[in-house]
Amino acid sequence: MKEKPKGGKKNFFTRGRIILFSILLLIIAVRILFPYFLLKVVNQKLNEIDGYSGHIDDIDLNLYRGAYRIRGLDLMKTGGEIPVPFFSVNAIDISLEWAALLDGAIVAEISLDRPEINFVNGPTEATTQTGVDDKDWQTVVDELVPLQINKFEVIDGEVHFRDYNKSPKVDLIMANIQVLATNLSNSKDSKELLPSTLTASAAGLDGTVKVNMKLDALSKLPLFDFNAQVDKVNMVKLNPFFQAYANFDVNKGDFSLYTEFAGRDGKFSGYAKPLINDLDVVTFSKEEGTIAQIAWESVVGSVAEIFQNQRKDQLGTQIPISGNFNNPEINFWATIGITLRNAFIQSLNPKLNNTVSIKDVGDTDKKGFFKALFNKGDDKPTDVKTDVKKEKRKNRKKDS
Repeated sequence: MKEKPKGGKKNFFTRGRIILFSILLLIIAVRILFPYFLLKVVNQKLNEIDGYSGHIDDIDLNLYRGAYRIRGLDLMKTGGEIPVPFFSVNAIDISLEWAALLDGAIVAEISLDRPEINFVNGPTEATTQTGVDDKDWQTVVDELVPLQINKFEVIDGEVHFRDYNKSPKVDLIMANIQVLATNLSNSKDSKELLPSTLTASAAGLDGTVKVNMKLDALSKLPLFDFNAQVDKVNMVKLNPFFQAYANFDVNKGDFSLYTEFAGRDGKFSGYAKPLINDLDVVTFSKEEGTIAQIAWESVVGSVAEIFQNQRKDQLGTQIPISGNFNNPEINFWATIGITLRNAFIQSLNPKLNNTVSIKDVGDTDKKGFFKALFNKGDDKPTDVKTDVKKEKRKNRKKDS
């Protein structure tokens, strides 16, 4: 019987130490070198975006989370004529979504901390900033996130519309933007028609915005059920915009918007319901404005007064929009009818109608002028007292 070589056990532990030490060195090397490599690659891709140049300050790698954090990203339009970046963000956190691993899916989640987007209007192409080509964005995102994105979050974002060439300068801001989109890659393998959800909220100009959406993010054709409401935007704070583009001011008034849309199989249907309450257009004197300004202000004020519901001090309409995505259609005559109904017959209800469903896409009611004018439909204001009485009568009938 052969004797086992002496020191075999010792050699085994020695090899084990070497392997463990090598793995540790590899982890340290990845931890040190990978952020520099990724920083170089992403900065190069940002500078390949047509008409823009980008820069990232730093990238931190967190191996224990399977994540990395980008700090200080700015994307500026080249040429130097626009003083603000199109897109900037304090930090972007990209990581594995550990909760999805329990469902057997290897997917990513992205969180943007204090992002800001600046749309800029100007008299020339060089002074205008409207966006970046989708393909360029997709290339950058693919470099940053090699996995499918399943969860997307925005924390405390801002969107600006600016015009530096008007007097006064225009800067409309929507702030405190919070967005949460989940199950975008359907990691839960849900059998629902609309497995993904998106919620968003924001505040600006004394008003609030709320968005709710269910969708299938993996569908080749848009498949969604969407609603949004903008409540009580202070129109006085829109005066720089009115002065710049419409040549009038308002003394008071608030703006709200309620909208619902659903889409499937390349078609969609829905409506937008804009409402203005308590509107008062500024009256210029001869000393304050030109004859043209005074005449235009008179026209605006008179039209608003004519089509305003006098009892509610409400100017509004509902615009039915449907069709396919390449050829949307606005029901013009229904819009006129609803406008007149709001003014002279019954004021529109300042809330979502809850009448749009993905099941009804393609079966749009082609409401004409007279039907829109005289049919109150889903805009009939809810009378709480009447509803309570009806419910009591129903209960009494059941008891008897």
